[in-house]
Amino acid sequence: MNTGMGAGMWLFWIVLIVIVVLAIKFTMTDASRKEGQETDDALALVKKRYASGEIDQ
Repeated sequence: MNTGMGAGMWLFWIVLIVIVVLAIKFTMTDASRKEGQETDDALALVKKRYASGEIDQ
């Protein structure tokens, strides 16, 4: 008798692992994009304040 996992269960686990890996990848990618945007926004703010004379150094 066949007591092991069938081909359907192997396919299920492969798909589940791929989904988890992709979710982690997209989470990391979104976090790095947000960090870069915050840095760009902060730099733009400093340049704007320097140009308007609020900051002199």
